[in-house]
Amino acid sequence: MKFLIVIYSFLFSFELFAEVVKVVSVHDGDTLTVKTMKNKTLKLRLLGVDSPEIDFNGSNQGEDATQSFEYLKSLLPANSVVEIKSDGSDVHDRAIVQVFKDGIEVNREMLKSGMSFMYLIAPVDKTILSHYSKDAKYAYQNKLGVYGSDTEEPYLFRQKIKKMDGFLLVGNIETKKLYHQDSIDQVPAFLRLFFSNEESAFSRNYSF
Repeated sequence: MKFLIVIYSFLFSFELFAEVVKVVSVHDGDTLTVKTMKNKTLKLRLLGVDSPEIDFNGSNQGEDATQSFEYLKSLLPANSVVEIKSDGSDVHDRAIVQVFKDGIEVNREMLKSGMSFMYLIAPVDKTILSHYSKDAKYAYQNKLGVYGSDTEEPYLFRQKIKKMDGFLLVGNIETKKLYHQDSIDQVPAFLRLFFSNEESAFSRNYSF
């Protein structure tokens, strides 16, 4: 009985992350500001979505960044009511979320349309990883959005602007093979899963 109570408590706690909010503004193709029903302002980052940069330390990724921004604004107009499910927060103290509007997951729409690259760091829910990879693959195969241009992956663009090397490891979710970031091109964009360290990768059966 104690075991069942613990499981039930965990599931209940997970459901508490789901919340209904109102969109205040969209900042670019993967970030927005919302207000909760208690009038609290939250800054959000879309889980698994990395859009071309509109303004990163004074640099931008041009038309693709603008298109991604405008597309997300069309999906999430100001004052629209949406449901969010949180997956923690990032280094900028933004909640990392899935966003749902009228039964459609906005994160998946951004990936499937090719308006964003998939960017997931372990640990990641297996179902989310599978769905997001499938959506990104669709955009890749059909040369939609960023896959129809020579747009650099935003995480690589940010590293270049900051003049620093990436420290994350990159795994191929199909082969379970692990790479350092200088070999990132060995993994198709829709099959990439990032790891913060070797221990995280090895524990999930990835290897060099």
